[in-house]
Amino acid sequence: MYAPVVAPLDPSLCDADWLSRVAEPARRGDVASVAELIPDNALDSLAFAGTPADVTRRVEDLARAGVARVEFGTPHGLDPLDGIRLLGGRVLPSFLG
Repeated sequence: MYAPVVAPLDPSLCDADWLSRVAEPARRGDVASVAELIPDNALDSLAFAGTPADVTRRVEDLARAGVARVEFGTPHGLDPLDGIRLLGGRVLPSFLG
């Protein structure tokens, strides 16, 4: 749902045609339509998705590339409470201490 806001800030995602197709369903809150319109490479730039090991690996890759801050905002998956538990129990411990 953040694609129309965040994508224009990333030169690798600046595709005016794609952004215009995503903007309307995002404005309506049509999550399914937005999801169908986001290709995997764009999703990788916009969100963390996958198993806890996948997310941990992505954050480690970003840290090696010089990123100093990562925020795990919403949404947290199909079951938000489960997503938060996975973040707290299996992802974040990799970066503490």
